[in-house]
Amino acid sequence: MGITVAEALKLEGLDKATVVAGGSGLGRIITRVSVVECPEYEEYPELLREGDFFLTSLYAFKNDEARQLELIRTLVEHRSSGLCIIDLYMNDVSPAIKEFADEVSYPVLLLPNDIPYGDIITNVMDAIIQSKNDTIQAMKIDNLLQPGKTAEEIKQIAYEVNARFKENVTVLYCKDSGHDTSVKIKALRNELRAEAGWSVLKYQDGILLILTFDDRARSGVVLRLDELERRLIAMGPGCHLGVSSLHSGLEYLSVAVKEALLAVDVGQLLDRNVTHYRDLGLYKLLLLLRNEPEVKRFHAEILGPIARYDERYNTKLLDTAIAYVDNDGDLKRTARALFQHVNTIRYRLRKIKRILGMENFQGTFYEQLSVAVKIHKML
Repeated sequence: MGITVAEALKLEGLDKATVVAGGSGLGRIITRVSVVECPEYEEYPELLREGDFFLTSLYAFKNDEARQLELIRTLVEHRSSGLCIIDLYMNDVSPAIKEFADEVSYPVLLLPNDIPYGDIITNVMDAIIQSKNDTIQAMKIDNLLQPGKTAEEIKQIAYEVNARFKENVTVLYCKDSGHDTSVKIKALRNELRAEAGWSVLKYQDGILLILTFDDRARSGVVLRLDELERRLIAMGPGCHLGVSSLHSGLEYLSVAVKEALLAVDVGQLLDRNVTHYRDLGLYKLLLLLRNEPEVKRFHAEILGPIARYDERYNTKLLDTAIAYVDNDGDLKRTARALFQHVNTIRYRLRKIKRILGMENFQGTFYEQLSVAVKIHKML
């Protein structure tokens, strides 16, 4: 367990560093930070460990490029994660070092000499420890979500996550596709540090917020939820937030986590910033069944003929069907959404009914079309 060099470069101190070679190796994992200032590695290679990230000024051979290259070769051989050179005696590395580091994807950094070694070591090691804790907490959540857990087992796991959890619970899950969540998690933890019954966890590729509260604080939690939703969405574009229901009983923590994760999935499908589980409607069931062949067959039976008709006659009946469902079967809203006259929408819906052989259906036509469109969005 550790952090990548890329993640370390976002920490205070190392954020001033410049990557001078081996930039394609920023995914290497740092498990320990060490200082190398003398050629002791030649006599004691056992001092080198896989995952070591080294700080140095290269004082021992600041004028010997051959020895500098030899050092880097040795560090690479022992699977070091990178080398950070303090620019006290040199402001760049030789072309030979750059060529070798680029070839083996070994990060070589250059850092201003006014950044203390101690700050770098402390900040990186703190991040490594936090990364290990995050991994352990994520494993506990995975365990929590395993089927067959009793109420007591769920509460026991919950108290392992946070011994100060209270009796009631709600969960938020923030998924930010394509963005690193580490900075956001750190900011949230600092902001919510005073909330003893709350936990901010790194989970999968997002942020899991577990909010527990007693009965007296229920109304206050609802207000805080609104604040948190706005705060999370404001942290950056591309964020999708899923919010569970409020549950009376910590034994419902696993249910709350599943609800938040499911809400995020629907939010991404529908491109919503915030999705509450209570508002999912039919998606609650469809998402659980999305890989069933019967669901895909139903989708093909309803929307397949419409899509084929569009392709053959260059019409837009499928777009009309989707807009009709998106607007809850309201003809006027559908017409506005598609910039069409309402009579045009009526005509297209009659055409869809004729294609599907549902001319004499009204309620069941919309019901089946709605389910098919929702499946279409999932697939």
